[in-house]
Amino acid sequence: MPKGIAILGSTGSIGTQTLQVIAAYREEFVVEVLTANKNADLLINQAMEFQPNAVVIGNESEYEYVTEALKNFPVKVFAGSDKLESMIGTANEKGTGLGLRLCQELVHVNKGTIKVKSSLETGTTFSISLPGISPVS
Repeated sequence: MPKGIAILGSTGSIGTQTLQVIAAYREEFVVEVLTANKNADLLINQAMEFQPNAVVIGNESEYEYVTEALKNFPVKVFAGSDKLESMIGTANEKGTGLGLRLCQELVHVNKGTIKVKSSLETGTTFSISLPGISPVS
């Protein structure tokens, strides 16, 4: 039975990388929840592809747009910053910090590696390698 995964900050770099890993291991993981602060278009695309039970868009002004786009999908849509517990990133983006923990678990379970490159001015890049899958940066 697949493990249910909630991806908080699914439109960020770690969230999108996590979804790439999940896409490669669909028999082991199912996406239950996706969240994003303001990237409604990418959240909509992700919801259409992975069809989670729910999505949360932090920017309340995007609620109707996301709801309309997903009206033909079995996905519940929620909105508001109160739905997203957040921290501020290097580019003032909001996130929860849980994407990295999920990636670490996926990488560990699949005997892969995570490489980190960080710079104070430009932020952090994570590269994930899994056996049998081309590296993702």
